[in-house]
Amino acid sequence: MQLITGSLLVAHPVHARYECSETVVYITESTATSTVGLVLNKPSTETMKTVMRQNNTSWGWDQKIYKGGEFNTNAMVMLHSDNWYSRNTIQVNNTLSISSDELMIDKMSMGDFPDWHKLFIGCSGWTPMDLESEVRKRNPEWLVLAHPTLDLIQSNSKDLWNKAVAEVSRDLVNTYF
Repeated sequence: MQLITGSLLVAHPVHARYECSETVVYITESTATSTVGLVLNKPSTETMKTVMRQNNTSWGWDQKIYKGGEFNTNAMVMLHSDNWYSRNTIQVNNTLSISSDELMIDKMSMGDFPDWHKLFIGCSGWTPMDLESEVRKRNPEWLVLAHPTLDLIQSNSKDLWNKAVAEVSRDLVNTYF
């Protein structure tokens, strides 16, 4: 199964596994061989200021870092508005991009931030067969929102899952009426 890049996986209210309960994943890459995304609503216990201090780097902003997923947990990734670029910036859709490199950190440490951004450690990933099983089985673990609104993606992490379920429900109702 290949999802549209920029879509959301929303944990099913009843059938999601416990560890995925109330999780919302933004799909940043979808190919015939893999799907990669970032968990939008699971804050880490560490802040960017703490992480940078551990690396002997001064950081003037105390912003949250989110747990993007269980893979590549040594990498920092930033989901951000598409008006900002670094060396390793990839456009996800016509409004959002992802970046992950040292220049990204250097630019932000000098106060050069995108209009909107969220920082993540790690990412989530699936093979096409695994994701298809989780989405299309009789009791699916994930609901798919192919075209989420930007307001939804940028929502507060505490409200995000409830808003995502509501948006999936509206899409489903609009499909049949």
